[in-house]
Amino acid sequence: MSESFFKISIIDGAINLNKQRPKYPNKNINEIIGYLQNGPASLSSYDYNNAIILAKKIGWEAFSLKDDRQSQLRDTLKNMIIQLRPFWAKVSYLGRAKVKHILCEDSIQCLQYAGLLAENPTEDVINWWEEISKIFRIINDEQKLKIGREGEKRTLQLEKQRILENGLNKEPRWIALEDNTVGYDILSYRKNHDNELYEIKIEVKACSFSPTHLILTRNEWKTALENKNTYFFQIWNLDVNQLIEMNVSEMACHIPKDQGDGEWKEVEVILHGIKEVNS
Repeated sequence: MSESFFKISIIDGAINLNKQRPKYPNKNINEIIGYLQNGPASLSSYDYNNAIILAKKIGWEAFSLKDDRQSQLRDTLKNMIIQLRPFWAKVSYLGRAKVKHILCEDSIQCLQYAGLLAENPTEDVINWWEEISKIFRIINDEQKLKIGREGEKRTLQLEKQRILENGLNKEPRWIALEDNTVGYDILSYRKNHDNELYEIKIEVKACSFSPTHLILTRNEWKTALENKNTYFFQIWNLDVNQLIEMNVSEMACHIPKDQGDGEWKEVEVILHGIKEVNS
């Protein structure tokens, strides 16, 4: 677990080793550790073994050599967070309080020593959190896009299979790949009772953890209502490799109503107890 490296004894051990390495150009890292462990008590108690493992993961350049202790820790922690992506940092864009709520004791200690949990943060601390938040907001958006695209790929493949099984000489179209604003993702085909071909619009949603859930925008719902009989939702839960399919009527019970001067823009739908279909 990446979180296990966020211990002050490991981080200080790595920073101290990084300081000492240039002083012993002809010695290997284990020999340098031997000198330190037999030296002053202030340098002998660090967790050098895990410090080496950490350095192999993120590189020695990640450990700041600034003279100011807090600046040194802040820079080092930022480098560690960017490369190791601990769970608590992934929610940093939601605010510092959210991070503090899920931190373990060791991580709290690291951030406290760096002055990053001060009740009245300085401008440097604010800038540090803003930079981390910006990085993980981008990472989060990229991850959501990746999950969404995976769902669309699965639906495209599923629709190709269904069209083939129904003997239709058609190919589904990945609409969202060309234009992500039209209100649906995949254009596919079905036959009615008279054996006539007609188009269906599919809005694809995907999530990576349970329970199965989705975010639906007002534009998507508007498009659904305009195509009630030919619009469908396919919701993939990638965590358990399951699919839920719903028509407009089935989704309608989850949609909020505008109240007063308020107007809803998007809604999160959590599908507890909805039966999955075989995909």
